[in-house]
Amino acid sequence: MASVLIDKSENRMWVCGVGDSSVVLSCKNSTDSKRKSVLLNTHHTGHTPQEYHRVTLEHPSHERGNIWLDEEERIFGTLSMTRSFGDFMYKLPPFFTAKLFCLVPSTAMKSVESVLKYNRTPPYVIADPFVRFVDLAGLVSKDENPVVIIYTDGLEALAYKLSTLLLKGTESSAPSPVDVVGAFLGQPLHPLTWAPSKDYTDVLPGNNEAFALMYNLFTKAIPDKLGAHLMANGNDSDKRAEDLYIDDVTVLVFRPFPTSNV
Repeated sequence: MASVLIDKSENRMWVCGVGDSSVVLSCKNSTDSKRKSVLLNTHHTGHTPQEYHRVTLEHPSHERGNIWLDEEERIFGTLSMTRSFGDFMYKLPPFFTAKLFCLVPSTAMKSVESVLKYNRTPPYVIADPFVRFVDLAGLVSKDENPVVIIYTDGLEALAYKLSTLLLKGTESSAPSPVDVVGAFLGQPLHPLTWAPSKDYTDVLPGNNEAFALMYNLFTKAIPDKLGAHLMANGNDSDKRAEDLYIDDVTVLVFRPFPTSNV
């Protein structure tokens, strides 16, 4: 979960987050009109060093090998987030999982066995939020046209995929997912290269920056898989869907001080 509270009268903003969603502030550079985007919140996952060490130090040293079971730094090898709402199997003693949670059908059923085996000194996951204050006054006065983008980890994965594609064949460092998201902000809908006989952009929502951002990242990051899935028929479509796994994607784009400039 991620959210922002903006006081437009005083040009102030507060950022709050729990989990692995992102809050990005994108501003236009006054010299070359290019956008610079910055991640405003901390991702609560095992890949964030502060979170990895916090979870590790909150439990006995002999548990370390049981908490981080794979290279993906997932708790008990099942949960990527170190802070979240819900996920009570990781917050309460195993008794609750054995007598209650395992009896309730949910997408977390595949994690029950691992939680029952390794849950010894809960909680392993907390819900304490990240909170940050941002002063927007300087950005507004310089006409940098600040844009706030909030998105879930599904879009982050697409942006990361695209950043690695952009790196191929070059000696420079790959742009960060945040840079990729900022670069695609405000761009028109890209044509579908795998469907040259028909232009689908005329039936897609117009004047929706969030949709355009998501659409362009999809069509640029995974064009082959996306095209194969959408052009398939019948049973073949079901098979293609298995290869097209994408985590949840939610995107919000908000311009607190609208201008005519992109």
